[in-house]
Amino acid sequence: MEVRRRCTWTIFQSLEYAAEQDQLKLYDFFILMIDHLQQLNDVAHKFSSFITHQHENQEQAINDLQLLKSTNPLSIKVENSYKGPHLNFPLRKVDLEAMIEAFRRKKILHAKYALQLLHEARLLLKTKPNISKASTYLSHQITICGDLHGKLDDLLVIFHKNGLPCAENPYVFNGDFVDRGKNSTEVFFILLAAFIVFPNQVYLNRGNHEDNMMNIRYGFTSELMIKYKNHSSMLVQLIQDIYGWLPLATIIDQKILVLHGGISEETDLERLSKIDRHQFLSLLKPPLSTGEPQEWMESENIRSVEWKMAKKLVLAVLEKLVLAVLEKLVLAVLEKLVLAVLEKLILDILWSDPMWSEGCEPNVFRGGGVYFGPDVTRRVLNKHKLKLLVRSHECKAEGYQFVHGNKCLTIFSASDYYDIGSNRGAYVKFCGRELRPFFVQYTTHRIKNLTIKQRLKKKKKLRIKNFNFRVGIVERSALANLKSTISASKTLLFAEFERKDPLATGFIRAKDWCVVMATVLALDLPWRILKDRLVQVEAETGLVNYRTTCDDVSLDSLDSTQEAPSIVETLYRYKNSLETIFRIIDKNNSGSISIKDFQDSCDLLSQHLGYQLPKQHIKDIAITIDINKDGFIDINEFLEAFRLVDTKHQNKNKSLNSICSSEMTV
Repeated sequence: MEVRRRCTWTIFQSLEYAAEQDQLKLYDFFILMIDHLQQLNDVAHKFSSFITHQHENQEQAINDLQLLKSTNPLSIKVENSYKGPHLNFPLRKVDLEAMIEAFRRKKILHAKYALQLLHEARLLLKTKPNISKASTYLSHQITICGDLHGKLDDLLVIFHKNGLPCAENPYVFNGDFVDRGKNSTEVFFILLAAFIVFPNQVYLNRGNHEDNMMNIRYGFTSELMIKYKNHSSMLVQLIQDIYGWLPLATIIDQKILVLHGGISEETDLERLSKIDRHQFLSLLKPPLSTGEPQEWMESENIRSVEWKMAKKLVLAVLEKLVLAVLEKLVLAVLEKLVLAVLEKLILDILWSDPMWSEGCEPNVFRGGGVYFGPDVTRRVLNKHKLKLLVRSHECKAEGYQFVHGNKCLTIFSASDYYDIGSNRGAYVKFCGRELRPFFVQYTTHRIKNLTIKQRLKKKKKLRIKNFNFRVGIVERSALANLKSTISASKTLLFAEFERKDPLATGFIRAKDWCVVMATVLALDLPWRILKDRLVQVEAETGLVNYRTTCDDVSLDSLDSTQEAPSIVETLYRYKNSLETIFRIIDKNNSGSISIKDFQDSCDLLSQHLGYQLPKQHIKDIAITIDINKDGFIDINEFLEAFRLVDTKHQNKNKSLNSICSSEMTV
């Protein structure tokens, strides 16, 4: 049973990390395109409007007045029909309680109040340092919560068990407040409201999902568009700006370091404390250089004596013309290098994970951050005279886990993260002068499905059957997700299987089947253990009937006889990436892109690929994709166009085959 549980857990984590790696690769592709097209200023500028419309204030700061003008809550009226919570500013505890109760009853906060709340939180966050300093001198306790990922039920359970924040009950919320869960909006608003009401008792650390590019793929942006259709673009713009003001870490009593992901060999808290954190609105994309030397680059440290002497030896005209350009270029390069170093410092603390072995190495599974060993943990803690590292970022079966000789604690507060029964949520309360840890675990699905009386009555039975029950449910869910992933690559898998089977017997060795699965899917899973659940194996010979691989899961439109993957199969495999691209082109987060935006994106791609499409041809394509002829392309029309093209292509091939067959018969 324990082997099954570990295997199931590996499936879930491998699929999760593969998705995050795809997101980072996708964004790296965009950045490479920008670099490739730098010499094409007009095209590069168009592309920058797609990729950096979330990062406009990285090229030039959007001041408070401009931001307020574009996200002004006073421009919105509260309708008489509105039944949600009404907030009064400045916020008080009674407003926080009213908002929590309204969200409990599935009410939505009005856009006007939401914008007011965000503006208040932003002004307060701007006053906070990069690394917050928390003290338990008066409270004698502090509670740390890990990832919540939009799971409102978990947050409500925490407040029910542990009480609302107050002077005697401080909290640290350690990032990843949003994405994946269906109530990211409510969770984020509650945490910001609690921070406003208790600014010295509520500490908010930034996580890797407090990033607009992550929100585009993992659900928060879509949730805002659904709940705030007419005002979603204002909310997205303001929330993105707030991400840049979230502190990066919290230190408790100069003993405990709390940050979202982890550390690396380069982690230096003094350097982190001096970074202009707001310039890194997205960690998936470092801030764009302005091309102008920054003030700090005018120092004598940058301009060396040799540089000054060289200037004197050059003729005045060349000095003005050549050296001016050269100097500007050198300073721009230096600026980019410095920004890249600073970005890595932040990337490491938001994306890294601990490992059992010594050392520090790239986090290849996530695609960002590092894996850090117990020696790195000891070194960083000793350097800063700290005793414990508390991080989140990783789902744990019991909600928490100590590693590195109890010097590194992972706390994860989203229960049932992968599926019902997959894991418990937990929070940790540090109490007393010694800051002794006390853990509280919970699962919300029991609370929703059973009354108190029923829980007491069935407590003993639940305890006995709980482990087997959880493993069974989670295993089925994990296998279902894995089979969907396999089906999306079925054509590629079968092509590799057939290479291992030159005589076309339909059978190959189990070892060969495992190698093909690992290579094609790029998933490091225990395929030998999983094969009996995914494919038929001959009892006598041990050979695998590869044609039965996931034969109970298939795509409706998948033609298994074709040599290359169909467009439907390809779309199914890359659906998340295509949706991410669509959201990026969708500048105002309206859920649709204009014909002009589509034309500009095609122009960009054609320049990158070295194949120029006629502008009229691109326009005709856009008009054709716009199925309902409203002048805009939504995500369904975008994907439907691929399906229709593939259908016509297949019908054309069938017609040609039919003609050829008739001619041969004649």
